[in-house]
Amino acid sequence: MRIVVIGGGIVGASIAFHLQLKGLSVTLLDRDHEPPTGASRASFAWMNARDKKPRAYHDLNRRSLDMWPRFASRLGVDVQLQWGGDIRWTTTVEQARETEERIHQLQSWGYPVRVIDRAEAERLAPGITFRDFASGSLSELDGHADAAATVEALHRAGKRLGMDIRFGTAVTGFARSSDIEAVKTESDAFPCEVCVLAAGAATADIARLVGVEIPMYDTFGATVVTSPVAPLFDGPSVLHGPKNNNLPLALRQFGDGTVVLHGGRPGHAHDESFGRTDEEADLLMAEAIRIAPGLVDAEIREIRRARRPIPEDGQSVLGYSDIPNLYVAVTHSGVTLAPLIGEMTAIEIGDGQEVDLLDPFRPGRFRRKT
Repeated sequence: MRIVVIGGGIVGASIAFHLQLKGLSVTLLDRDHEPPTGASRASFAWMNARDKKPRAYHDLNRRSLDMWPRFASRLGVDVQLQWGGDIRWTTTVEQARETEERIHQLQSWGYPVRVIDRAEAERLAPGITFRDFASGSLSELDGHADAAATVEALHRAGKRLGMDIRFGTAVTGFARSSDIEAVKTESDAFPCEVCVLAAGAATADIARLVGVEIPMYDTFGATVVTSPVAPLFDGPSVLHGPKNNNLPLALRQFGDGTVVLHGGRPGHAHDESFGRTDEEADLLMAEAIRIAPGLVDAEIREIRRARRPIPEDGQSVLGYSDIPNLYVAVTHSGVTLAPLIGEMTAIEIGDGQEVDLLDPFRPGRFRRKT
C-alpha cells in the first residue's frame, strides 16, 4: 500500500512513523524547507487532559498522555520528556470556586488533580512568587516535551525505516477519479492508495483543492525561549499564573534550565494576537521575572511564532472524509495527542480496522449538523 502523508509536523510525522513501522510504503510531504516549523515548533507543548471537554475528548487526551513514555522511547533520542504536573493558582474567591468545581468534575472522571494551599505551592515551586494567592491546584499527570526535537526524531526514525521524506514540497492539487490517485506538487506527482491530510493550519485550504470542507479556523500563537536558569520547581514542570494577572502567563522548564513562556492579555490567556511583536515578547519576559525572579538574568534566545489549527468545535477531526481514501487528521493539542493519533491512525489505515475510540471525532459529524 502506497501512502502519502501531507504535513510533517508532530501529528503528520507521528502518523507517517507509525505507518512505516507496519512496513508500508510512506511518502511524507512538507512544504517547509527546514522542519520542524509551524505550530509544532511554536507550541507551548504542555501535555494534559485537564482543560479538555467534553468527556470523550478528555478521555482521548488522557489515554494519549499514558502513551507518551512508550512513544518517546521508540524514537531512541532524548526529547526532554518532563513529568511532575501542572501547578496553578487563583487570586479571587470567584476563581477559586470555579477551579474547585472543575477539580471535582475531573476527579469524578478519574483525573488526578487536587487543591493545594499556599504552603504546598511554595514548596513545590520555590522559584515562583505567588502573589495574591487565593487557592492553588496541582494536576499530577501533566508534563511537557521538546516538540521540535520530537518532530526531528520522528523524521530521522522514519528515514531509518525507509520513509521517503520530501521537504520544500508544497501540494498544488490532486489527481482523482472517485478516489485520490495521486498527490500533485509543482514538479511531481505521488501515486497513492491512501492520502493522509495532516497539514495543521493549512489542512482546510488543501482539502478544498479536492472539494472537501473541513470546518476549522486557526489562531496566532507565540512562545518565548530563554537561556537556562536555576530550577524553579521541586517536582512540577509546568505553571499557569492567574488569568486576571497583569499579563496571564504560563511557563515550563526543561532539565537543562531552559524556560519556555507563553502568555496573553488580561482576561485572554490565549489571545490570538499576542506575541506578534518583539515588544510584546519583552512584556512577557518582564511579567515572567515578576513571577519568577530567578529569570532576571536570563536572555530571550528565541521567539517562536506560528498559526495554530483549531477544528470548529475545538475537538480533533480524525478519519476518512467524503473521498473514500482521503484520511483527515487535524487537531488542537497536537503534542498531547501525537502518540495516540499516530498509533490509532496506523491501525485504521494499515490494518483496515475502525477504532471505536475515534468515533466521536469523525469528519462526518459536521455534515450531520447541517
